[in-house]
Amino acid sequence: QTGNYGFIGNHVKIINTGTVRNTVIADYATVENCTRLDNGTVNSNVNAPVYIGDSVIAEDFIISSGAVVADAAKIIRCFIGQACHVTHNFSAHDSLLFSNCAFENGEACAIFAGPIHQGIVERGSKTTSDSYILWPARVGAFSLVMGRHHHHSDTSDMPFSYLIEKDDETYLVPGVNLRSVGTIRD
Repeated sequence: QTGNYGFIGNHVKIINTGTVRNTVIADYATVENCTRLDNGTVNSNVNAPVYIGDSVIAEDFIISSGAVVADAAKIIRCFIGQACHVTHNFSAHDSLLFSNCAFENGEACAIFAGPIHQGIVERGSKTTSDSYILWPARVGAFSLVMGRHHHHSDTSDMPFSYLIEKDDETYLVPGVNLRSVGTIRD
């Protein structure tokens, strides 16, 4: 449902915020230090208030009850489900983020995300262009993932490895990244 103007509900707190345009903010929401809310709906309520925090930019959006969007998150043309946490510079556009998900320090474009599957890519690991990992999975520290992996791999006991796909099969080359160790960070 769209309207020609925004609306601010009861018990809403808007503190030190930039632009709020064509946005419906329902009861008990808190918007503080936000940069821009443009053309959206914040479905807050007394039982599950929404919090929108520092440096958030949101355009053409719906944020469901109980959600937290903060810490310079940027959402464009997104649906943020109930009790989702979108924080720490996460950027998403044209995406559907279902309930009870947490998104931090990354980006999503045209993602259809839900809380059922999750995975861990340990520190120092990298993925190549067009990589895909079917969750649940776990990638060991300082590993490289190449290709599309349709199995639920767990390489957490094999750090510094390559995870390679060939003919829809996953191959592990253990320890190959050890030859490039040498920086203080490694």
